[in-house]
Amino acid sequence: MTGHFEFRELLLKIHDLLSDNDRERLHFLLGDDVPRNLRDDLSLGGTLRVLQALFDKAIINDQDCIYLIEALEKIRCFDASKRLKEYQRNQRQLDTQSLSLTDILWRDNDEDKVAISRTTDDLHDEDLRRIPTSSFTEKSIATNQRPPLNPIIINEPIEEETVKSSRIRRLFCTSISYREWVLITTLLLVIITIPLSMTFWKRSDEKIRTKINRAQLIDDITSNARWSQNGITVLGGNGPGDGLNQLRNPGTIDIDDENTIYVVDDNNNRVLEKKLNQTTPRIVAGGNGIGGENNQLNHPVHVIVEKSRESLIICDSGNRRLMRWSISTGTSEEMILTDIVCQGLALDKHGFLYVSNKKAGEIRRFRVGERNGTVVITGASTVRQLYAPSFFAIDHDDSIYVSDTTGNRITKWTIGAQEGVVIAGSLDSGTDSTHFSRPFGIVLDHMKTIYVVDSDNSRVIRWREGMTKGDVIIGGRGRGDRADQLDNPIDIAFDQQGNLYVVDFNNHRVQRFNIEQY
Repeated sequence: MTGHFEFRELLLKIHDLLSDNDRERLHFLLGDDVPRNLRDDLSLGGTLRVLQALFDKAIINDQDCIYLIEALEKIRCFDASKRLKEYQRNQRQLDTQSLSLTDILWRDNDEDKVAISRTTDDLHDEDLRRIPTSSFTEKSIATNQRPPLNPIIINEPIEEETVKSSRIRRLFCTSISYREWVLITTLLLVIITIPLSMTFWKRSDEKIRTKINRAQLIDDITSNARWSQNGITVLGGNGPGDGLNQLRNPGTIDIDDENTIYVVDDNNNRVLEKKLNQTTPRIVAGGNGIGGENNQLNHPVHVIVEKSRESLIICDSGNRRLMRWSISTGTSEEMILTDIVCQGLALDKHGFLYVSNKKAGEIRRFRVGERNGTVVITGASTVRQLYAPSFFAIDHDDSIYVSDTTGNRITKWTIGAQEGVVIAGSLDSGTDSTHFSRPFGIVLDHMKTIYVVDSDNSRVIRWREGMTKGDVIIGGRGRGDRADQLDNPIDIAFDQQGNLYVVDFNNHRVQRFNIEQY
């Protein structure tokens, strides 16, 4: 609308440049394009009404004033013509800047514009045959769209197929600057889209790596795998203390897919991180004394890695809360649950969070945002009762394997089952290969073989699916602090190479037992 006013304002200025003789010649030249009564009125007002008649017949408008430019040049009013040409050129530049991608691809190319504006005196017959525009078809004449003075006359109407082929030619005849613009735009879209797609694919495909909820992904491990009987201390081992080279009764352990170790240092109220080949660990949670502030912990008992969010989920037992901590910044991010007596934790493949309550003898499953969750395991009968479910693991079929510490057994709970099935151990404790004495940490491999920390017997037991007894793979040489001994171990984990890590509670250390045979 602004352009419309600017054009009419320009016509007023041009009108003032015309002498009486100029107006008389202009009116005569316009001929039948304006009514006779207007053409005979040579006053200033009469010329304005003549211009308005051209507007009414759509012969000129704020976008196209070529007709008037040629008329002014015919009467030799070159100053007025020059002003109109400048206006027309500015309008075309504005139109080009505001063109969309589609407009650019389908607009007339420069060759077409030149061909349209040339007169019959300048064109050869061959030029006439090559003009692809449909500006002067019978349709344009029927709608009173008048061409410039000395129009190009085309006897035969342009057929639809000719118009289509012309558009196709324009698509490929666009000036090089526009082709480059389209190419650059396309490349930018590709550059932006590919990383986003890869990130989405990686996050959707990435499995949450936690010790307590995954069947071990080392497919090469067989039922006859063996580990070194002498452990290597990778954390602690320098007596109880709060130095970075010390632990004080460590709790659970988790290892991510880059072999980074995360250990709950219970009595130091902190969580330590030890990267592969790193000499000194760092504190990633707590370490600010015992307390209930957002930067403090109070006897944390369990930690799992939430790899998809680069964070840790920590069961802060003394504060009766479940927290999420950032791995990169080492600061608390979110209070997931409050007023909850949590002991063991797990995340399944669907993203549900499982929390065991040692005192209530139950396991609850929480969806994102839930406060109370759903009880998935509990019971009253002897088989179903969970005396102290501190540790558990979830296989690929969503069955839950529970290490029942006080019950000295491992029970398996399938989806929808009303009671669990005892698959290892019994209610009675013992030291032989058919019994446990206070089992704690548990891990599954791809064959559903379970690896259990038999704490009071200071050993690690492997129990194959369907068997009636297990076999000792680590420890079992009495309590002690030698490289081949353990003293009340509490948790277990595998790294990506199949090496076995054991949290040695009373020795205040974490031991690695290298795999020797797959």
